[in-house]
Amino acid sequence: MALASYFKSDGIKSVMDGDRRLQTRTEEFKRIEADNAALRQQIRSVEENSYLMEKFAREKLYLAKRNEVVFRFKDEPER
Repeated sequence: MALASYFKSDGIKSVMDGDRRLQTRTEEFKRIEADNAALRQQIRSVEENSYLMEKFAREKLYLAKRNEVVFRFKDEPER
């Protein structure tokens, strides 16, 4: 079967295109794995450090402590 693809008129080109797509996907997969590892490390850091956890809760989730008032200001659009 594999040899038959080489002998078709576009067989070698088709195989080379498939190899390029595989290489691209492999590189993309490695990049995503590295991104995931970095995100896992960030999650561990936040979970282990109460200061970072509170900072994240305040800045990203807009949470506040009990009896605390939080003011959010909208940025004015540039003119």
